[in-house]
Amino acid sequence: TVNAATPVVRDHNILLTASYRIGAKWLKVSDDTCHEVWSDDILSSQYTTPILADGAVFGIDGRQDGGDVILKCFDPVGRKEHWSKSGIAYATLIGAGQTLLVMQTNGELISVRLSKERYEELGTAKLMTGTTRALPALSDGRLLIRNESTLACLDLSAR
Repeated sequence: TVNAATPVVRDHNILLTASYRIGAKWLKVSDDTCHEVWSDDILSSQYTTPILADGAVFGIDGRQDGGDVILKCFDPVGRKEHWSKSGIAYATLIGAGQTLLVMQTNGELISVRLSKERYEELGTAKLMTGTTRALPALSDGRLLIRNESTLACLDLSAR
């Protein structure tokens, strides 16, 4: 198995996710204990760290090496799915204000409103060829991405 997604900590809770039939766990942490609230396959991310925002989890369910990939938004407490978007390539995620940046491994960036109300695509752009598997970085409006041979810096703050 691969446990590559970074655990996400928020308000005395920890979200863990892994692929290869592992799924996700939601843990509750107090001063001296940690207990499992739930464990199931609502989110099985190969290596993408989910985003917790707006009282919801935004995550990539699936694997780069085959099968369907789904961008999901769900309630981490009740596990109710708010929305999902299939038909995308495997991707990494960055939350930036009210925007979710979905950097797909095929080099295409999808900009999505960071809202649990509905999937709302704000725009797409083909930024690179080859495989862009590495986690991008965002700083001061600049997005750093790379494929197997090229590192690119794109200014997303320009209008």
